[in-house]
Amino acid sequence: MDEVEYRESRLCRLLGNPVVYQLVVLPDPGGPTTPSQLAKLAGRSVQTVSGHLAKLRAADMTAWARRSATGSSTLGEPVCY
Repeated sequence: MDEVEYRESRLCRLLGNPVVYQLVVLPDPGGPTTPSQLAKLAGRSVQTVSGHLAKLRAADMTAWARRSATGSSTLGEPVCY
């Protein structure tokens, strides 16, 4: 399995969780956001958001997931938050 397919399959597994999906499709605030800012935008607790961000980070998807939802970056391009 090539790298792109592998990353896509990991992201799809995470996106099966409605909270993770909500975090990924939030409107881009125009820069880095903190877990408390994301929690406020999503209407969730900071603990919930932090836990799901940790899962995205462990899957190496945090920056890619947020950027790919907005279409402003593609897999493989470096994205710094």
